[in-house]
Amino acid sequence: MWSNEGSKLLVVDDEAANRKLLSVILKAQKYDVFCVDGGEAAIEAMISYEPDVIISDVMMPLMDGYELTRFLKNDQRFEHIPIVLATSLADRDSRIKGLEAGAEDFITKPIDRIELIARVNNLLRQKKLNDLLRRNNRLLREHDLLTGLPGREGFSVYLEQALKSAKLAATAVNLMTIDIDHFKKVNVTLGQKIGDQVITTMADRINAVIGSQGILGRSGGNEFTILFHDKDSQQLIILSESIQQAIRKLIIVAETEVVLTASIGIASYPQDSSDTDELIKRSQVAMHQAKAEGGDASFWYAEKMDEGAHKRLRLEAELRQALELGQFVLFYQPQVELRTGRVIGMEALIRWQHPQRGLIPPAEFIPIAEETGLIIPIGEWVLRQACLQNKRWQEKGIPPIRVAVNLSPEQFRASDLSAKVEQALQESGLEGQYLELEVTESGTMKDIDSSIEVMNYLKSLGVEFAIDDFGTGYSCLSYLKKLPIDRIKIDQSFVRNMTTEPQDAVIALTVIAMAHSLKRKVIAEGVETIEHVNYLRRNGCEDIQGYYFSRPLPAEEATQLLINDRQIIFTEHEAERTRTLLLVDDEQNITASLARVLRKAGYRILIANSAFEGLDILAREPVDVIVADQIMPKMCGTEFLRSVKELHPDTVRIILSGYAQLEHITRAINDGAVYKFMSKPWDDENLRASIKDAFEYLELKRVYTEKGAMKILPFSG
Repeated sequence: MWSNEGSKLLVVDDEAANRKLLSVILKAQKYDVFCVDGGEAAIEAMISYEPDVIISDVMMPLMDGYELTRFLKNDQRFEHIPIVLATSLADRDSRIKGLEAGAEDFITKPIDRIELIARVNNLLRQKKLNDLLRRNNRLLREHDLLTGLPGREGFSVYLEQALKSAKLAATAVNLMTIDIDHFKKVNVTLGQKIGDQVITTMADRINAVIGSQGILGRSGGNEFTILFHDKDSQQLIILSESIQQAIRKLIIVAETEVVLTASIGIASYPQDSSDTDELIKRSQVAMHQAKAEGGDASFWYAEKMDEGAHKRLRLEAELRQALELGQFVLFYQPQVELRTGRVIGMEALIRWQHPQRGLIPPAEFIPIAEETGLIIPIGEWVLRQACLQNKRWQEKGIPPIRVAVNLSPEQFRASDLSAKVEQALQESGLEGQYLELEVTESGTMKDIDSSIEVMNYLKSLGVEFAIDDFGTGYSCLSYLKKLPIDRIKIDQSFVRNMTTEPQDAVIALTVIAMAHSLKRKVIAEGVETIEHVNYLRRNGCEDIQGYYFSRPLPAEEATQLLINDRQIIFTEHEAERTRTLLLVDDEQNITASLARVLRKAGYRILIANSAFEGLDILAREPVDVIVADQIMPKMCGTEFLRSVKELHPDTVRIILSGYAQLEHITRAINDGAVYKFMSKPWDDENLRASIKDAFEYLELKRVYTEKGAMKILPFSG
């Protein structure tokens, strides 16, 4: 229980007898009592005395108790101090006037000692509770509860003090703003609890780097700030790089591996600003510039960055009006079935037709829409328009196809998603089987049970689902197999280099195999070359989408493409495929001699004059046996064949070389990258026999291919 002993009471009364009486009563209770003879004297005493309770007479000359009360309650320094008005006026209007002025209590003259003590004790207890709440609220404002670090307000206090000291000492102050890149994906995918664990881990790592060199604060969400005193540019570079290295380290939370990066902005006093808020703002502008450049970087503030920040604010304001002004348009990118070469779907892709800037791509405005919540109404508009357009195609007599619509994680988790989809289908007259909804891994994984329930309901309407950007998130395959999805989309980041980069090829082939094992179809996006097309077709991918067939088209052009029945014509007929041999050597006379020796065997012979040309041919053409020189520029034979082993494992690979680099060749043979080594100059008969053996070895291997594997067709002849 709190003791009121020593509490400070200010007594205000113009009559000395009253002051003396009150002082005797209150001091007997061991209060600290200070008496003044009027309102003006009370105001003067407030600054130095700072009372816990004020007891004031009402009827006083110059400034009465009502005026004193109003004055103190309108001053932020004193508004929290309770006031008791002592008066002989017992009428209702006088009391209401006092309460309206801000007084907490009244006591009637002549004063009853017991009543006075009780009222004062009650107000002291109330004051102490209020003081505790005010202190707690200040702590909450100034400190981050999750990390224990100074919060936004608390950090600003440190920064203000640092700037004052720096001005007196003529030294610098440095401010870093750190934003954890793509942290939203962690929160959305893994949940806020794990997100909080990641934030505390990041705070600990940053603190471990800076130690006593600076003050770390958390300004909110995934953003931290650091205050440094008088660091030079080289020291700041070392610190920022060390912080980024610490953040990049693998985090394991709830048996999930998370790897993140950070964008850092740096601003300094006095060169960038001498104002606290402005310095914070400019370090944030530099941080946003680092994020705009792809993240995982540090940027110093420069004046030209302000222009970019203002441009973003303008864009946000214009985006809010774009929907009601009808500035959005849909483009459609065809999806092609590799079995037939025909268009079987269109993906609806939004564009912003800005009145001054022209066509703005989604990468520029969708992140802003997601941050501001505008993504929900924009997504609903896309859904409605895509359904209407697909129905228009059907009404023109075009054979029915699917239209694919992307759902943002926010849109997918909206409680009224099912109703909105039903409404779009009903208003357009489109049957559900001709609508596909593309959802992201992160959007579905946060609440897997709810996701399954929503998807099953929409599938009962005929709607199909595809997982977009597969492999780029933190998804778990055990969850993925539970989702009622129809297609898995291979992200373009894996497709782009899959014909030349073994790692990308392994990912693409793994996605295809995994999808088929789950009885799902596969569509690859970002298909830009015939090499991409043939490689995906040979490896069982059902559908493709990308610039090889068509860029995204306005509705009118997409309509014409469908009317014209544009398609991919495949000239190769695998049922009659001839044994195919690829010769790879940078010396053209060598490949010509080899071709001359082997032509009579009836092989289809392809020639490449470099390893990279060989990879291109392998992506375009089905090849069975490869003969490669060892010594070639940029990529040697064994390195080339190692890549071929990963990209095209169903080939037989032979090294032909006049230079016996036995260590490299032996290792390649032992690793399975090379089937056989042959030396230059070669014996024609031995060469013919070795190539014949290679084809027979491959055919025998194919005979014993495990049942259920991809079909391998026999050679003709």
